[in-house]
Amino acid sequence: MPLNIEPNFHDPDQVALWPYAAGDEFYESLVESLRGKDPQQALEFLSRIVLVLANHVGDMNVLREVIGIARQIEGRPAR
Repeated sequence: MPLNIEPNFHDPDQVALWPYAAGDEFYESLVESLRGKDPQQALEFLSRIVLVLANHVGDMNVLREVIGIARQIEGRPAR
């Protein structure tokens, strides 16, 4: 099953595959964790987050798919 990268934090008719906190809450927490860091520190911190999440996912097929999706959307403006 392909990953759905479209946000769905406010559509009550769509069922999530697993429970999750609202996207805004994660975004606010992430931004707050970067506050006061210089660009190099922020990059290192975000890299650690990626590695921890990849370890948590643990499925190489899913991780390859994520890498492929990231390559596809690279350079697109954030929404």
